[in-house]
Amino acid sequence: MLCLSEEDTRAAVRRRPHPRDYDAFGRGDIPAVLASFADDVEWNVPNVLPHGMHVHGHEGVGRFFANLAARWSPFGLEIDELADGDTAVLASGKLDGMPTGYGFVHAFTIRDGKVVRVDEYVAPPEGGFPT
Repeated sequence: MLCLSEEDTRAAVRRRPHPRDYDAFGRGDIPAVLASFADDVEWNVPNVLPHGMHVHGHEGVGRFFANLAARWSPFGLEIDELADGDTAVLASGKLDGMPTGYGFVHAFTIRDGKVVRVDEYVAPPEGGFPT
């Protein structure tokens, strides 16, 4: 059995994806979001989305966020559920904005307290995504 001090437990929780990471994203505080990611994070968003791309590292994820902001205005993200496991965190919710909205699941793979991989799964809107 592994026992962590209260301070170590708080530090581990701070490094995991959490609704506050989504709040930071909503404020445009990308450095705060990236703090929970490993330097070599792999980020996968399906190409069916207007902002779909596969990138690596903080720089690549920063490009992803810039691309997302350029394509969606206004933009709203609502998290319905967050499930936290030892090596994975799942977040389901909805993105609302222009040109459309859709449902999603974000799957975060965790190693050593940091996100090493993000995979997004989507529920396309009726009529599909705009090109």
